Amino acid sequence: MIATQPVIYKLPRLKSPTTLMIGDKDVTAIGNNSAPSNVSAKLRHYPELGGATAAAIPNTKLVEFPNEEHTLQLQDPEVFHKALIQTPI
Repeated sequence: MIATQPVIYKLPRLKSPTTLMIGDKDVTAIGNNSAPSNVSAKLRHYPELGGATAAAIPNTKLVEFPNEEHTLQLQDPEVFHKALIQTPI
């Protein structure tokens, strides 16, 4: 869905309490390889994008991991699980 639809416009519709966890060093960007350079330059700014996404979803708690990438749950499962369990929504 993320590759085919503009899901950002649907984020405010979410009703459940949400915890958004992001790795600030994530370099994942769907479509980056085929995007024009002016579009590609706007991708992968996760600290900025995480804040904007959290602001768009009602009742959201943003948890950032400044030294982690895309798959924190695999790269550092202890840190991920600790944050997941200790983060109140």
